[in-house]
Amino acid sequence: MGYTVTCHPVLEGTSRRPDFLAEKDGRPIYIEARSASASDVSVGATARVNAVYESLNRLDSPNFFLWIEVVRQGPGPLRAKPLRGRLERWLSGLNPDNYALGRRRDDLPSHRYEEKTGGDDVGWIIEFWAIPKSPEARDREGVRPLGIYGGKATWVHDGDGILGALSDKGAAYGPLGAPFIVAVASSSMSLGDHDVKKALYGTEMLQITTATDGTESHAYVREANGYWYPGDHWEHRAVSAVLVVKQLHPAFVGNQRHTIWEHPDPDHAVEALPLWRRSVAGADDRIEFVDPRRTQADWFGLGDPWPVGEPFPRQA
Repeated sequence: MGYTVTCHPVLEGTSRRPDFLAEKDGRPIYIEARSASASDVSVGATARVNAVYESLNRLDSPNFFLWIEVVRQGPGPLRAKPLRGRLERWLSGLNPDNYALGRRRDDLPSHRYEEKTGGDDVGWIIEFWAIPKSPEARDREGVRPLGIYGGKATWVHDGDGILGALSDKGAAYGPLGAPFIVAVASSSMSLGDHDVKKALYGTEMLQITTATDGTESHAYVREANGYWYPGDHWEHRAVSAVLVVKQLHPAFVGNQRHTIWEHPDPDHAVEALPLWRRSVAGADDRIEFVDPRRTQADWFGLGDPWPVGEPFPRQA
């Protein structure tokens, strides 16, 4: 992007040094890089299971969350695209109004998927249960369909790793007099915009208000637990933006899309950085996304396709 980069620049008044100083036309930006380790976020036990999670989080499920349990993992990668189509057809035939919220798992509609590895041998076995969404949550964009993983029946909290990284690095250097970006790399395959938004702006809740005449009004509000918005004011304004990078890997860098989340009211605003998708505060404090005009493959001068060649040598 035309910046010159200094690693571990010296700061006045402290012996601590941030990871990078980027400068362009006399304008400095400080950047701190941090990894949200696997211990901080709920991820699958293996990369192949995580790949299944990522693929299934792209399926269209406006009326149901999915409870997924991998009963058996096959010896090779799962062909997730046919499974997505099969699940979408199954879910489209279900009426969410026929199933009450809060039911036991055994009372929910279920679907069992088995993938053959050849002959009569069974590889992958995955069981699904459809959890009906509340009427207010149906058809909402940006909500991943997978909600409960495995047999422990615990909701995944991918935003916890981001909060941990920000708590550790967000105020590590004091006032810098310039924009400050915290870049967080996550190993989670299920991390989505919903998780990041919850970590930065607070958990979204449905608020129901009952008037004296008995009428109800509904509104979506955020709990006072966001890193930037604890309920009534903007906080941690020294962190100008948070760059969220998911599953960084040379093989994927050509088509991955990372997002830089800009603080709505920072001490020092960061200029629009064109390499990444931007999250900005729009009208009525709505969060809007601005897509980059060029792909990462274009930025880094990579070929199409990338990577090139066979992943493994062909065997005779």
